[in-house]
Amino acid sequence: MMPHTLRGQITASASGTVKHLITDDGRYRNGLEVVDFAVWPEQGAVIDNFTGILGREFDMTADRADAADSRQFGWVIGSEVGGASGNQNAVQYILDPFKVIVRDLFISIQSSSTQTYNYMVVLMPVELTPEEGLVQLIKERSQDDTR
Repeated sequence: MMPHTLRGQITASASGTVKHLITDDGRYRNGLEVVDFAVWPEQGAVIDNFTGILGREFDMTADRADAADSRQFGWVIGSEVGGASGNQNAVQYILDPFKVIVRDLFISIQSSSTQTYNYMVVLMPVELTPEEGLVQLIKERSQDDTR
């Protein structure tokens, strides 16, 4: 199967912004494995301090990056480092491998100032057995359906 690429822009602010990337199609046997993702500022923009989260829920905010929260599985941290004359951008990506999306995918970005960021998410289609599909649905809800 051929990979799918989701890409676009999101305007981040100090309070954080969430964008819905994939919507549930009702077919729990068709999954998408998250293979890679990247976030970077618009062309020519100076990088601000920013945090981004890739996850399965709309109520994630980038100021609450939490590896213990199973709804979150991808994180990016960007910062400007160095003195006034030697500023360099530092970006670190962390992606929990083998995460399969069956229903929804969201990205959340928080920045020290309002700025537009590009994003790209690479997904590989996965055909699931009925049992695997149900397990993925449970994982997506973080074994808690009260949200």
